[in-house]
Amino acid sequence: MKLKQLLSELSFVENIILDTSFIHFAYENDVFDLINLEELCKEFKNLIIIKSMSKDFGIAGIRVGYGVMSEDKVSTLLENGYLWNTSGIGEYFLRLYARKEFFNQYNELRKDYIRKTQAFFATLAEIECVKVYPSRANFALVELLDGSLSEEFVAKMLIKYGIYMRTCRDKIGLKGEFVRIASRKFEENEIMVNAIKDCFRG
Repeated sequence: MKLKQLLSELSFVENIILDTSFIHFAYENDVFDLINLEELCKEFKNLIIIKSMSKDFGIAGIRVGYGVMSEDKVSTLLENGYLWNTSGIGEYFLRLYARKEFFNQYNELRKDYIRKTQAFFATLAEIECVKVYPSRANFALVELLDGSLSEEFVAKMLIKYGIYMRTCRDKIGLKGEFVRIASRKFEENEIMVNAIKDCFRG
């Protein structure tokens, strides 16, 4: 595992924070099994894994997430008053999340969403005027190849079709015109593909 090798080489760093908020959309095998990195915290005491629950559960308003780290780091946080209280609805959600039957149902839905998302990206890649870069998140980096400016493309998609996309003009290292397109429900993805095709035809 490349991550394990990297952590070994960075053993001199006091704290390494790994944000895994999008990891539920990622996969490392053909059956889309969930990637589990928490065990690495036992081996690498400088590793801190954090995760927002809003990305894959759509509960941004609840403001729920968690952190995984060594026992020493947990003790230090608790001794210094870093015990954050959560709301009643946040606690209710976490109790649901801890139930095996809830997690099993969620996991099946997660795998189905990944399959549909990858199919969506493959359909996008068939459009001649764009290049879709490989992604294992719920969004993809898309390069515009027809000479369009990303700001103009995003504005046209919003004004004409009511579809919002993010321009990547502010991303360092990208040379060209790029947008970020997020996968949504199957029906919405179909609408998006048809709108992009129509936009280029226009």
